Amino acid sequence: MATRTSTSSTTNTFSSLHSSSTSIIDSKFQELITGKKKYMLLDGGTGEELFKHGVPDDREIWSATAVVNSKYHNSLRQVHRSFLDAGSEVITTNSYGIVPGVGFSPENIKKYGSIAGKIAFQCCCRTCYTPTPYTQNSRNNNCDEEQIERRDNEKRRPLVFGSLGPLVESYRPDLIKRHDEGVECYSNMIEALYPHVDAFVAETMSSVEESIQAFESLSLYNNLVSSNTGEKKMNIKNILISYTLNSDGFIRSGEDVVQGIKRLLTISDNEESPKILAILFNCSEPEAITKALRQIHSTSSCSSSLSLIESLSKRNIVLGAYPNRLTPVPENWSLSEYAEEPQAERDDLSPQQYYEDFVKLWVNEYQVKIIGGCCGITPEHI
Repeated sequence: MATRTSTSSTTNTFSSLHSSSTSIIDSKFQELITGKKKYMLLDGGTGEELFKHGVPDDREIWSATAVVNSKYHNSLRQVHRSFLDAGSEVITTNSYGIVPGVGFSPENIKKYGSIAGKIAFQCCCRTCYTPTPYTQNSRNNNCDEEQIERRDNEKRRPLVFGSLGPLVESYRPDLIKRHDEGVECYSNMIEALYPHVDAFVAETMSSVEESIQAFESLSLYNNLVSSNTGEKKMNIKNILISYTLNSDGFIRSGEDVVQGIKRLLTISDNEESPKILAILFNCSEPEAITKALRQIHSTSSCSSSLSLIESLSKRNIVLGAYPNRLTPVPENWSLSEYAEEPQAERDDLSPQQYYEDFVKLWVNEYQVKIIGGCCGITPEHI
């Protein structure tokens, strides 16, 4: 990973944001771990909501259009706010599609990633965002972030998760980059989002190796921040890891979820590594997520080792789920080549059906603490 030197402006931003954002997220996750809070609500599918707001469905850069073209920045703000109005406690940055696999250079990844982070952060600050049901009113969108942070009641501010998506293509473990190259590529988006987010989420990971690349890249960047700013370990960024599943409840690569998560935990058991806050499953059929959760809970404890649930609990790692509302995605799916039109949405996953058939089961039976949605999950579902 290339060494880089932080500018003074970046260092100042780190100093103003790190302590407050870290204490917020630690507090909120502690409430989940202790049971004081039953679950945390994420947002839903940003891409499909953007298209409803008039953003073109570009089959190459997809939702990144709303960041690259400034005329759609207000549409992005409106989508973020629609989820906040619906009750989301977390906004995920619209950085998923800003990746080298569709032609973004390292410089443009940093440029547009920073824009996505700023927009999400501003929408989550009370001085820029006052909840009113599904409002489309324009507000002050040019607030200075440091001033916002000082004025805002941090305990009430929604969290911002920085999205780290697949570098090449979703659902395609066969296309992931070589390890060192992937680690280097993830560092560009991590650098761009770092000042604006409370934590990162490596999402729609189609293999354990893909998630390890994102994890290792954040670990290296955290160390760089610590050395350049003098920040303590407690004030650096942590991560959530989310896998996409096939219809049988296995990671898209064919890896067993239990063995895959155990491998990830082994990699993460290092004092210099970021803390894994949660293991989630996303952009998958909800039925597949139920199968994966059942596998996790079916591993029994024996005298010589802990069960996976016990291992997660020991590390204070919670489980999460945010499925899509799409028909099954084929193995050879490709945004630009295979999908000339958007993947069809299901007609049997209404907000009520989603809650009754899946959310209640996940929360009550499988100890899922983080709930939200991916492609096709709307503010109404939240």
